[in-house]
Amino acid sequence: MGSDNGPLLKRHRLAHYLAYLLFFLACTIFGTGVIKLHTNKKVHTPEKAQAPKKLKKSEEVKAPEKEELYNYKKSYLKKHFGCAEKFKEDLPVHSKETWKKYRDTYLSVVGEAESTIGDPEADFDGFGDISHFAKQSPGKGRGIFAGQDIAQDTLMWNGSRSAQFKDAHSFQKFLFDLEDDYLACDPLQWSYIFDLNEGKGKPDLRIVTDLDEGSFCNNG
Repeated sequence: MGSDNGPLLKRHRLAHYLAYLLFFLACTIFGTGVIKLHTNKKVHTPEKAQAPKKLKKSEEVKAPEKEELYNYKKSYLKKHFGCAEKFKEDLPVHSKETWKKYRDTYLSVVGEAESTIGDPEADFDGFGDISHFAKQSPGKGRGIFAGQDIAQDTLMWNGSRSAQFKDAHSFQKFLFDLEDDYLACDPLQWSYIFDLNEGKGKPDLRIVTDLDEGSFCNNG
């Protein structure tokens, strides 16, 4: 006597087979999509992310203009003018014409109202009537020498040719406007910061450059 469950079992087996087949197809399709997704995704390695962009000839970085250099620190200015190499040489003792160029350039930068050096055309310096001269001292650099006997307590120098700059921009403009690397390097070596209030109350700072032979004091 045959079983009535035969056709039912066959239907169950067919259903299971179709379910497995659909599951396999679904996994295959899903897996292919994931593979494709990962294949198309761009992965930036640290090396690629940090690699500098190569510039075309038309995009090459240009040297900074003179105006941009006004923001540089003192160390950059010395490098720009090549001062380290120049300071190895026996630097010249400046003539009256050179001092006049310094003073005229200073006046053109700060203006007559802000100038602290008096008449740039006048023939005087901070030594007043004291006879003196400047020259190279072997192994020591430029120096100042007395041309007469000087009495004790005599005022040697008064700073009447000391140029004051209220800010770094005007000082640096002064250096560039000299249009001479040697002349620019000297003030970078001589200049100093001075508080006009001398430590009393709020500081009133100036960049000071002595535009006479007083700058040769202490190995100028």
